[in-house]
Amino acid sequence: MDNPELYLIDANAFCYRAFYALGNLSASNGQPTGAIYGFTNILNKLLKQKKPQFLAACFDVSRDTFRQKKFAEYKIQRAPMPNDLSSQIPLIKEIISAYGITICEKEGFEADDIIATLSTQAKDKNMPVVIVSSDKDILQLVSGDIKVLSLGKNEEVLYDVNKVKERFGLGPQQIVELIALMGDAVDNIPGAKGIGEKTAVELLKTYGSLDNILRSIDKIKPERAKKAVANSIENIKLSRELAVLDHNVKLEVGPMDLKIGEPDHQKLLKLFKQFEFKTFLKELPAAEGNSHKELKAEDLKDPDLKALLKKHNEILVSAESGSNMVINCAGKNFAVENIGEYLSAVLADKTIKKTGHDLKKIKLKLSKNGFEFEGLYFDTMIAAYLLNPSKSSYTLNDLAWDYLGNAPGDPAGNNLKCIDLILNLKPRLESEMQDKSLKNLFYDVEMPLVEVLSRMEITGIKIDAPF
Repeated sequence: MDNPELYLIDANAFCYRAFYALGNLSASNGQPTGAIYGFTNILNKLLKQKKPQFLAACFDVSRDTFRQKKFAEYKIQRAPMPNDLSSQIPLIKEIISAYGITICEKEGFEADDIIATLSTQAKDKNMPVVIVSSDKDILQLVSGDIKVLSLGKNEEVLYDVNKVKERFGLGPQQIVELIALMGDAVDNIPGAKGIGEKTAVELLKTYGSLDNILRSIDKIKPERAKKAVANSIENIKLSRELAVLDHNVKLEVGPMDLKIGEPDHQKLLKLFKQFEFKTFLKELPAAEGNSHKELKAEDLKDPDLKALLKKHNEILVSAESGSNMVINCAGKNFAVENIGEYLSAVLADKTIKKTGHDLKKIKLKLSKNGFEFEGLYFDTMIAAYLLNPSKSSYTLNDLAWDYLGNAPGDPAGNNLKCIDLILNLKPRLESEMQDKSLKNLFYDVEMPLVEVLSRMEITGIKIDAPF
């Protein structure tokens, strides 16, 4: 049996990438969520497509590392982490932990050093490694057992030894020497001023190693390259030291400790709900579980409904699917295929309260079929809007996430599921409106307005065509 692969994610790099790609994304409460969403999306794809058994997310802790002690200007040109990003890092770590994934970080070391250490330890145990990173310097770790997966916007590249040679014309063991010569503007590694990648590769191919280059400066051609190397000997040596990754970081965990645990779906549900990540909510098993709740409806019989309406003067209505309806009275569901004389009278009776989701839509639909729909009393969509006007969507599924703490799956087209959600949402919405002193506004202004707007749409506006 093949040994399982260990996946190591350069988490800091992907947090930055996600932040700058989705920097304007935020939840309705103002919490920035671009980095959280982007990183979670990358992590989700990795888990689905690669199905790793062992995985760790490796983070930088601070900028104060051993490289700064060697070279005070290392990464000095980088601006401090933006506040909107730093506020998201702890939340990203919460999501990672909720997935059952280990977080690895160590004061004084960069994520790349932790990756190098874990990769070396895994290699010693004959455990294949896939490093998920787009940084050039991490390619120095590539070997027969260690590969680097670079995730692009539209494609991914898996670097093995041959792929590194194809890309740079050099083997992985010479990536450090390449960086020592050409420098790295991102990390402020100086290199030799005037030596770019092309020239650095040619020099390494010609002389075989950096040490040979430094011993053969007088032989270097062209003259421009010779002067560049001669004038930068100390910087080249320093750059080599800065580029080499530490393979001996003392960590509290080893490769075999990085097996992915069982995800905490309730924790993920809470976090995704908090950040309003509807796409990720739909993918949680909790959504599937909720969708299996058994819901039943009896065929409507006038005597049954009459008996219930003698004691109750409110019905819930859902008309999501075609010409069919489901109504609920006193907790009992009735399936309606054809609206008979008695139900028609009930729908038109202003004294019988009607509760539903988007009652205006139901009224318009019934009107087109020749039925009156009066007594509009409680609309869950209007109540949710009144409580939070800044939301972009007010579907029943949205409200279930917001107020019921679950992801029931899309109920559109399923009248029974819609009725069940409305039954559970109404008391929650009423309670919150009461707490926020919005009940009078809802019943005295918003619900009467639904009736007015419905009639306006049914009646239409007369237009003098010639003008």
